[in-house]
Amino acid sequence: MILASARKLPRSTRYPESESGIPPYGGIVRRSFPAILTACGLLTCGLEAPGAGSIEDPPSESSGPVTPGSVFLRGEVKLISPLPLRIEERTGKTSVGTVDRFDDAGLYGEIGSVRWTAMKPADRFRIGRAVLDRARRVDPPGLAWLVFMLEATGADAFRDRAADLLIAAAGDEADAWLEEASRRAQELLEASAALAAASDAARFARGRPHHHPRGSKAWPAIDVRTSVEAAARLREAGEEATDGLGFEGVRTRRTIVIGGREVDRLARDGVRCDRWIDGIAATLGLPPGLDPFPGGVLVVEVADHDRLRMLAAGRFGHEVLDADDSIVFVTDDGPFIIMAAPRTGRIASLARVIDADRDPKAMLFAEEEVRCITRGMVAMLETRRMPPAWLVEGFGEAMASAHVPGSRIDPIRRSKALASIRGGRPPQWILDLDGDDPAFDPEGLGRDVAFIVVTRLLESGPGVIPGLVTDLKAGRSLDESFRRRLGVSTAAWFADTADWFRFND
Repeated sequence: MILASARKLPRSTRYPESESGIPPYGGIVRRSFPAILTACGLLTCGLEAPGAGSIEDPPSESSGPVTPGSVFLRGEVKLISPLPLRIEERTGKTSVGTVDRFDDAGLYGEIGSVRWTAMKPADRFRIGRAVLDRARRVDPPGLAWLVFMLEATGADAFRDRAADLLIAAAGDEADAWLEEASRRAQELLEASAALAAASDAARFARGRPHHHPRGSKAWPAIDVRTSVEAAARLREAGEEATDGLGFEGVRTRRTIVIGGREVDRLARDGVRCDRWIDGIAATLGLPPGLDPFPGGVLVVEVADHDRLRMLAAGRFGHEVLDADDSIVFVTDDGPFIIMAAPRTGRIASLARVIDADRDPKAMLFAEEEVRCITRGMVAMLETRRMPPAWLVEGFGEAMASAHVPGSRIDPIRRSKALASIRGGRPPQWILDLDGDDPAFDPEGLGRDVAFIVVTRLLESGPGVIPGLVTDLKAGRSLDESFRRRLGVSTAAWFADTADWFRFND
C-alpha cells in the first residue's frame, strides 16, 4: 500500500491567502507578493513561493506530532554553510558560485539567482537533494518539499524518485506527506493555468506609452492647491503599485522616489532628479524653478526587468518592450516612471570606455533618469500633443549627454550615426519612425541618428528646440515649424544636415 502512494494523488483546489497587514508609507513592507507579481511570477517561472517566512531548523521533538499541514517546508530556507555549485541552465548559460539559501522559486547566493525551472530536470532533483542535505532538512517535510517542487515544475520522473526517498524516510506516514505535496503542487499549477488564461484574454497595450496619442487638449493650469493634491495622488499611485514589495519612499523638492534601497540612497536619487528637471526645463526655455509637472515626477526603481514588466502590467495593463530599461506613463498628476537596473551586458560595454573612477552602472542609471524625465517634460508641456519620436528621443539623448558627468553618449552614438550617413543613408529616414520602432531601442541606429540631428538643432540657437516644441504642441506641422524657426523646409534642412555630417564630425 505504501508503494502505491508514490503515484500522484488527488489534489484540492484551495488557494492560500495572505493574512499580512500593510504598514504605513516609509516603513519596510513585509507582505507576500501582491497579486499581479504573483500572477506574473507564476506565468514566467511556473513556480512561486506561496508562503512567507524562513525555516532554518527541523522542528524539535517537543513541538508535538509532525503533520504535513503544520510543518510543510515553505518560504526561504537557509543552508548551514554555503554550497558551491556549477549549474548549466537549459538555455546554455552556466552559473558558478556558492548558494546560501533557497525557496520554492530557486537558489540564491554568490551564484546569483537561479530558478528551478531554468535547470534541467535531473539537476533539479540532484541539486534539490544537495541543498536539503546542506540545510539539514533531509526529513519528511524537506523531502515532501522536493516532491512538490519537482511535480510543480513538470519533472515527473524525478518527482517519483523523490517520492521513493520520502516513502523510505516517512514510512507509514508517507501517504499524508505525498498527498500534501501533490495538493500544494496542483494548487499552484491550477492557479498558473487560470492566470495564463486571464493573461491571454487581457489586451495589454504595448510599446512606449509616452509616444502614444493623448489628444490635443491643454493640460490643466497648475496652482499651489492643485499641485499639493497632485503630488499626494502621484505618491499614492506609487504606493499602491508597489504594495507588498518592501519598498521605501522619499520625496524631495520635485521628485518622489520609491524603491528597495536605503532611504538615504533614494533621497540622493531624488535630489539628482531635481537637478535634471531644472536643467531640462531651462533648455526648453522655462523660467527658473518652473516645470510643467502638476505633482512632480514619480520614479519607481526596481532591481530587474521582470519586476519592471510586472509593475507596468499590474498598474497600467501595459507590456514593456523587451529592449527597454524603463517606461514612462504620462498621467494628469505627472510622469509615473518605472526604471530597472541596467543590463549587465550594457554595464560591461560601458566599463570598457569610461574612466576608471566612474561607475558604469550608476552612469547608465543616471542617463536613463534624464531620458525619462525629458520624455515626461516634453509630453506635459502646454498641450497633450506629442512631437515626433525622433525629436523626443534625440532630445532625451542630448540632455543625458549634457547633464550626466562623464557620459560617453556623444562619442558612442555620434560614431555610429556618422558611419550610417557616410555609408550613403541620409538622416531623413528617421522622420517616418514611430516611437515604438526598434530603431529607438537603447542600442538602435535611429536613436544614434536622432541624437546628432537634435544636437545640430541645439547648436542652431537656444530658441530653436523650444520654438519647435511650442509650434508642434500647438498643432503646427513639422514643415511649418521648421520654416518658422529655421527659415527652411524640413526637407531642405535635413538635406543640408546630411551634407554637413558627410564632411564634419
